[in-house]
Amino acid sequence: MFELVPAGIAGGPVKLVGANDTAIDLTHSSWSYKSGLAGEHRQIHLDKPGYKWRSHNGSGSIPVNRPFTWYKTTFAAPAGDEAVVVDLLGLNKGAAWVNGNSLGRYWPSYTAAEMGGCHGACDYRGKFKAEGDGIRCLTGCGEPSQRFYHVPRSFLRAGEPNTLVLFEEAGGDPARAAFHTVAVGHVCVAAAEVGDDVTLSCGGGLGGGVVASVDVASFGVTRGGCGDYQGGCESKAALKAFRDACVGRESCTVKYTPAFAGPGCQSGKLTVQATC
Repeated sequence: MFELVPAGIAGGPVKLVGANDTAIDLTHSSWSYKSGLAGEHRQIHLDKPGYKWRSHNGSGSIPVNRPFTWYKTTFAAPAGDEAVVVDLLGLNKGAAWVNGNSLGRYWPSYTAAEMGGCHGACDYRGKFKAEGDGIRCLTGCGEPSQRFYHVPRSFLRAGEPNTLVLFEEAGGDPARAAFHTVAVGHVCVAAAEVGDDVTLSCGGGLGGGVVASVDVASFGVTRGGCGDYQGGCESKAALKAFRDACVGRESCTVKYTPAFAGPGCQSGKLTVQATC
């Protein structure tokens, strides 16, 4: 419906003022509107040798919270054949490309309204109450309407660097962008280290559900794969933290802290497995 929202100059006169207060009357000039980005027209989202990016490697932090800014980084394609998503929480509003392929527009800063009666899971039992009389089921209040964006495996190149390009319209922090895999039935994060923000997602924009249970939160797991991890040293503190934060939610993020290493377990690589 954005095409129906009035925009631009609504009245006159319209004058272009230059040096020495010289003015050109543009009131009766013809006006036109062109959609899209100049950067898209110049194809700077592609790996073309003719376009030079300003590198911030070793020269301080990248600019954040600055509107109308292009960002570019490289990443390795996640192993396996599960669906891949990019988590753009921390960004505001813009467009994204992977290896020159458009992922479309992102807008994770658009959040569901804070309303009374929010629940972690829906329960439709009992008499229906229409809006205005009280709402039976409200979820995700205050959370982004979407934060995970699907990256088709066909966009990715295994065994070589892949390129993520972002155009941020309103200003955000691209350093928080991260890639994850979304498994059907199970979702896992392996080899997390102290200080990492560990995210589990049963949605990913792919029509998934919510986390039904957290089954594994262990150090040093070396056997099995997602859905069938074996061995390791179970961390009761980590298991409780993930269950409290994740069960009943489409996605959740828990910071891996040294407190997860309880009696009998030494802190190390953390593996977490959940059932969707």
